[in-house]
Amino acid sequence: MIDFTVYLIAISLVIDCFAVCVCISGIKKLKTKHYFEIPLHFAFFQSFMTIIGFYIGISLLDLIKEIDHWIAFILLSIIGIKMIWESRDGECKIISDLSEKTMIILSISTSIDALVMGITFSIVDGPIWYKSLIIGIFTLVFSILGLILGKRLRRFKVGHVGFLGGIVLIGIGLKILFGDIL
Repeated sequence: MIDFTVYLIAISLVIDCFAVCVCISGIKKLKTKHYFEIPLHFAFFQSFMTIIGFYIGISLLDLIKEIDHWIAFILLSIIGIKMIWESRDGECKIISDLSEKTMIILSISTSIDALVMGITFSIVDGPIWYKSLIIGIFTLVFSILGLILGKRLRRFKVGHVGFLGGIVLIGIGLKILFGDIL
């Protein structure tokens, strides 16, 4: 998988974190520490879940090697359709507190897609640590931007950006499917 594709995947995966950060800072007055803690939580979980997914996929690779391109296509399509479906609302959900427990729950819920993407990464070539690092860096940067821009962007339907991310992931799935078939 070429670097450009990894960047597109990283951007698609961080849309949820970006939207959550916009909602958090658009609704709550944040302390300075939150501008560090929240992005670090999201970046860590996005990277870690990608790696976990990769190793889950590696453990299943012998069982699925005949249909691996179909599985990659299906997984990417599921993530893409989920992102498109969730983007319909586009509204900020109220987050009542920013406790450690809440941050872990938010971090896990926004990184489930990264877990599935890690499984997909086990099917295609390339080092997982590099891909995981790229996803973590993009998550960190986009989360910081979401927190900084939250007050200004809250009135826009930020969630609708997920539609574009979903389309990108489905397109990458089609590329994997037809690239292996042709």
